[in-house]
Amino acid sequence: MVKHTAVATANRDGYGARPLDRRAYLAALRFLQALPTTTPVPDVSVDPDGEVDVLWYISPTRTLSVSIGPAGRLTYAALFGDTRSYGTEWFVNEIPQAILLNLSLVIGARP
Repeated sequence: MVKHTAVATANRDGYGARPLDRRAYLAALRFLQALPTTTPVPDVSVDPDGEVDVLWYISPTRTLSVSIGPAGRLTYAALFGDTRSYGTEWFVNEIPQAILLNLSLVIGARP
């Protein structure tokens, strides 16, 4: 595991951000490895609460963000056209169908 000082430090943003949670990092790795191999590469960042955010941004009206918590909780929000979708799922060993469906709608693939 590569340790990046910037995300491992508390208050890294000057506004009280928590450091990257190691368990969230490991859950995010498992999540990314479970994605279909044809999935476009997302942007990955650390949320202020220490969770990992995985983002597919296609355009201002086609985007999906999944926040991955240390226990495998996946909180997602998607926008495709005028339709919004959001919710919470749990990642155990495979990507939940709700997230796969939202991802396919955002990237323009068939579900």
